[in-house]
Amino acid sequence: MSSFRVPFYPVTKVLLDVLSKSDVGLDWFDGAEQPEHINSLFKNQAEIKYGILGLSDADVRQNKTKIFWDFWLDLEVYSNYQGRKDIAQTLRSLLGYFNSQEAVDALSAGLQAEGYLLTDLEVGKLHMGLPMYNDIGIWQNGSAPVKFLLEQVDESSSDAESDNDGNEVNET
Repeated sequence: MSSFRVPFYPVTKVLLDVLSKSDVGLDWFDGAEQPEHINSLFKNQAEIKYGILGLSDADVRQNKTKIFWDFWLDLEVYSNYQGRKDIAQTLRSLLGYFNSQEAVDALSAGLQAEGYLLTDLEVGKLHMGLPMYNDIGIWQNGSAPVKFLLEQVDESSSDAESDNDGNEVNET
């Protein structure tokens, strides 16, 4: 049986790539990005809207021959639009995108290259947050949890091995 390869980094990498090429209409950032840096990128814009890959969780299951991962990741969306309409439209766009064949195909291809088969994809309970107030204005926010059901591809089917973050390790 293969060793466990935790999918946090590979899924984040693929999701950032796929979302950046989608027609959802947001710039996307990893949750590790500092808010000050994100805000500085938009400092000359009156309207600001972006997404962050937020909290993620992974749960592993296995049988005698395969390893499966239930992987959840919160997609957080932010806008300085004064009202909830912008966030509601963005959440609707995300829901539509993740229910499209285009998204499934793009995610499947990216995840397969990282050593995982996408067996199912679900968008969970959408969330509309309360306004946030800070020194640069009022922000609206919302989130959409996305659940990936993944099968870890057996390492024996590949010449490369991976560390626990899913990064390729070449032993020479």
